[in-house]
Amino acid sequence: MSMDSAGVMVRGAVGFPAALKPLSIISFVLALVVGCTDEITPSLEPDQSLLEKASIEGLQDTGTQELFGGERSFVELSVIEPRFAGFFLEGPVLVVNMTGLDRSEAITTAIQEELLPEVQRRGRAHSGIEIRRVDYSFLELANWRNLVWRHVGEFDDLGSLDLDERLNRVSIGLKTGSGRARVLESLRSLGIPAEGVLIHVEGTVERTVLSDKPGAGAPLPRTDYLYDRIRPIPGGVKFFWANPSYNGGCTMGFNARRWPDGNNYFVTASHCTYDLFDDDPGATKAVQVYGIDTVGVEAVDPNGWTCGPIWDRDECRYSDAAAYAYYAGVVDSVGFGTIARPVGPPGTGGSSGNVNIDPVRPRFYVTGSVNWPIQGDSVHKVGVATGWTAGKVTKTCYIQDFSETGPHPEYWVLCTYNTDYRSEGGDSGSPVFIRSDTANVLLAGVNFATNDNYQGRFSSFGAIFHTSYDNLFSQVQVWNAPLTGSIAGPFEAPPEEACTWSASNVSGGAWPYSYQWSGALTGTGINVTGEIQEPGEWLYLTVTDALSNQLNDQLYISVEDGMEECEY
Repeated sequence: MSMDSAGVMVRGAVGFPAALKPLSIISFVLALVVGCTDEITPSLEPDQSLLEKASIEGLQDTGTQELFGGERSFVELSVIEPRFAGFFLEGPVLVVNMTGLDRSEAITTAIQEELLPEVQRRGRAHSGIEIRRVDYSFLELANWRNLVWRHVGEFDDLGSLDLDERLNRVSIGLKTGSGRARVLESLRSLGIPAEGVLIHVEGTVERTVLSDKPGAGAPLPRTDYLYDRIRPIPGGVKFFWANPSYNGGCTMGFNARRWPDGNNYFVTASHCTYDLFDDDPGATKAVQVYGIDTVGVEAVDPNGWTCGPIWDRDECRYSDAAAYAYYAGVVDSVGFGTIARPVGPPGTGGSSGNVNIDPVRPRFYVTGSVNWPIQGDSVHKVGVATGWTAGKVTKTCYIQDFSETGPHPEYWVLCTYNTDYRSEGGDSGSPVFIRSDTANVLLAGVNFATNDNYQGRFSSFGAIFHTSYDNLFSQVQVWNAPLTGSIAGPFEAPPEEACTWSASNVSGGAWPYSYQWSGALTGTGINVTGEIQEPGEWLYLTVTDALSNQLNDQLYISVEDGMEECEY
């Protein structure tokens, strides 16, 4: 290992070409990997043009690649530099994998200037970057993983499928190991080198639903524990779901407001409804105290869809998540943007944490989100069974199989995240988050399953709000953030030439927004186009949200005779 001139640790370094534009890093890495810190979840539709560019560099089967939304930043970086092989957190270091030994300067500069500061702002990678040489590029591993999905996904023993960026291998998890010989034979026939694949027996992965029921006529308990009746209602507390009788107990994940209707919801696991992956609003009720305290009703649980080789029996979703709508009489009792905070410290290393709420610091406060956590991220969860627990992300955006039980068919969760925090029955739906300081957190998703060692699985925030196939909301607000934004466009304009200015990075407040332009130009859209009169004029923008909050910005635009076109 050596140190380059920028002070970056290098273990066999390769980089992006000198022509790399930092804008590409901003648009994909910051928005999709570090996470959206805006109030409104962005569109996460598959970027077909990006996949087409990636196919030129060697990415095959782009249809399968669309299943892995959390890898889009890896695809973007591979388009720029095909030797890129992924990145992950290792303690205080952001490790970047490459397959060559040259051209490291551009990639380290881009990551230091664009990605690293954002990761560090949420308390990670304070020791900087380390470049490591590995055997296989992301494109190679993605091609092999996609082939395995197409040709091995029908095997009954297949439990999970992952592209492991830390180990630089395709990881195949078997339920019992009985299918190992068949998998190896398929790898040989597909031309996938055995050295590039890790096969392991993972045992069973179970949904974490509690099977007990509330007692009839139970008195209203004190508000000391996660399983009590707590007001205002935060994330992380217990509820029971009922259809046609009380079927189980789960945990409320986090509260949300949906626009433009403005209704209030809480997000939890999809199997915390009676009929998994079935958009049947009103079918299941959410209850805290039987006969006294029914708080809401199932509202959004999109249908599954076929995505793999088993067309006749499997359902797929990007997330195991659903939403309940609060009844009108409960809305004023919703702890918006809060998660119950048990007495610390959290349980780690397979240990449970406290379920009694800290009387001095009873809440965590949501201030943002991380759409696609990084392998090695430290994540926390608060659930009614094991309380406050914490651990590391050990796998990112991989396919996990769940067998058929009760009314639920066999199904695949396409963008599952593995952790080593403890999770048990009743923790399904628990909020998963990254702590940015002692009081504030960034939402990372909802917990929904555990393995034989009680290690949790969660659906990421980005997967929950994926707009392809299973979008929960078109626009959703999950915490209170100030309304922010600004005018973007040229400071100088040519004479007698129309230029365009935009309301840029508008976020916070409550969607939908209205726009009012005045001064040099007038209009009511997100963009305004026109000519600026000599020698220059002021352009004004007022943005108003659904709650009548306003932001104002202004820009003086001069007219320059020597200019021939609008410059940005």
